[in-house]
Amino acid sequence: MSVTEEDWDDEDDTDGDDLEIQYLDGDDDDDDDGDFMEFSPAEAKSKVDGWMRELQQLARSSSRDKQAVDKAQDILNEMFELYVQSEDSTFFPTTQVYKYILEAYAYSKDPKGADEAMALLEKMHDLGQCLHCPA
Repeated sequence: MSVTEEDWDDEDDTDGDDLEIQYLDGDDDDDDDGDFMEFSPAEAKSKVDGWMRELQQLARSSSRDKQAVDKAQDILNEMFELYVQSEDSTFFPTTQVYKYILEAYAYSKDPKGADEAMALLEKMHDLGQCLHCPA
């Protein structure tokens, strides 16, 4: 089950408390391995909005902060991991996420930044070839 923008803007659910999504672990058995995840649409959107603000700040500060690129990459990894675990399209890294990370590489003073940015573009391309991006 995926969360869509309509879920956030649902006029019948003015306070957002009625809609809650629960996810169990993604393996084939029926055992709950403790990987229980639950997000309301508002919580999921809030988490992604926070990541986006942080990515934007990291892109702007990467020329001064040597850790900015690593932090941005960690956010991407966390987003993708959460998307895989929850199957919630809200967490699927968008092109805007990649844009901010590529900006962080572009402004960083790391001599390997261009190579790392190219590797990220290749991963993005490969991901697009093997996955059907959620709507």
